[in-house]
Amino acid sequence: MNEKTELPEPEKAILVEGWHDSLLYGLITAVNAAGELDGAKKIEGIGVTLLIKGAVVSGDLIAKTEYKKALYEFLKSSPLPEGSFSLIETSLDSSYKAQEEYIRTHKRRTHKMIHLKSVQILQGGQTITSAPIRVPMRILLDEVDGFILGKLS
Repeated sequence: MNEKTELPEPEKAILVEGWHDSLLYGLITAVNAAGELDGAKKIEGIGVTLLIKGAVVSGDLIAKTEYKKALYEFLKSSPLPEGSFSLIETSLDSSYKAQEEYIRTHKRRTHKMIHLKSVQILQGGQTITSAPIRVPMRILLDEVDGFILGKLS
């Protein structure tokens, strides 16, 4: 995105559907907005631990733009059939453009996803991620039951 974007005012960063924790939603808004600003310093190092349907997911919040970049890099390096990456890229770009158009039209941000890097996943007291995850994790905000600021060590 090449145009300059302003950080959202609190009253513009409202929820259209459902209810979410305002602190978590505010953190996601700030991280995403900073990721969209031209020449802005990214907001990094905000660790969160999420409680999701009995699982514990811990990692660093990242902007959706950083997630998109990491996803594209991963797909480009994957052994996909000839021409598949172009189709996937076109589809993803279409989806992102529709979301940005909604934001511009309605003058509000609606976040449905949380993006994390350096992820650890625990379930039943066992770590279920034994190898580094190459692509950051994308989590549906509606699925988060609770959260703690800070990452597991």
